[in-house]
Amino acid sequence: NVIAYPTYLIFDPKGTIVHRFVGSSPPDLFLAEAKKSLIPDSQYYLILARYKEGDRNPAFLRLVVSKAVQAYDLRNAEKIGNDYLSSRKNLYTKENLALIKELTNSSRDRGFAIMIHHPSKVDAIMGTGTAASVADPIIIREVVVPYFLQSAKKDPDWRKIDAGLRRKYPGSAAEVLARSKVIWYRQQGKWDQFQYDIVNYMHKYGKSVPDESLNDYAWTVF
Repeated sequence: NVIAYPTYLIFDPKGTIVHRFVGSSPPDLFLAEAKKSLIPDSQYYLILARYKEGDRNPAFLRLVVSKAVQAYDLRNAEKIGNDYLSSRKNLYTKENLALIKELTNSSRDRGFAIMIHHPSKVDAIMGTGTAASVADPIIIREVVVPYFLQSAKKDPDWRKIDAGLRRKYPGSAAEVLARSKVIWYRQQGKWDQFQYDIVNYMHKYGKSVPDESLNDYAWTVF
């Protein structure tokens, strides 16, 4: 269940795994994180064991899911996150939507339906463009990228992609198609077409484009 590198697994002298953390870091930060493995209350797998033993206190569930996300233990993060969200009467709070955003990685995830069907409600709480920033990359990965893979270096059939998007996600189709063209022509280095599509995309949807995407586009352009 390791999906990110480097992932560090810490074992006790008996060979039992007690802690896990992810990512490269300077020596002082690495040592600080490693020292947490010596503190029982900070040991990820000890906390996870408490969950598996049946502790379903909402505050504890919120703690465990945040620890699972930090450890890139996404399988458990999804399961525990769903348990936590099922205990909440109102999902539309900043804290709950932030968690939903973090846990939504495919169209099968519970949060995807929230982002697709209630974008204005999500954006009113989390900021303009939040729902699209979660849902659109998933739609692109699941619906559009297969067309890219079939096309190789040849431009994909945009009409066919548009039709597929409108059948499955009519409310998101236009924006996803515009963003997909930007992605495709940048990847292919077709700058004459890219400049047209990036201007078109930003003209229509620029107000909701996340800051990191703006920075990415700016580096490409300049």
